[in-house]
Amino acid sequence: LCPKENRIARFSDLNQLQLFEISLATQMLARVVQSYKMTNACTISIYEGQQAGQMISHLHIHIIPRTKNDKF
Repeated sequence: LCPKENRIARFSDLNQLQLFEISLATQMLARVVQSYKMTNACTISIYEGQQAGQMISHLHIHIIPRTKNDKF
């Protein structure tokens, strides 16, 4: 998941409205992904900066469905 404005590089660059909107979108998408994958858990992650593993220079949020015995 990423904001429409690709020029936003980091989570900490979001203004309050953008933060609210992306939080709601993350919550909704996590529910959809979990329902589609028939699980009740997911990992939501954001890599904030290159040293943290951010490889794409714009904000994006990973939503990974999880199961009991997966290898993460």
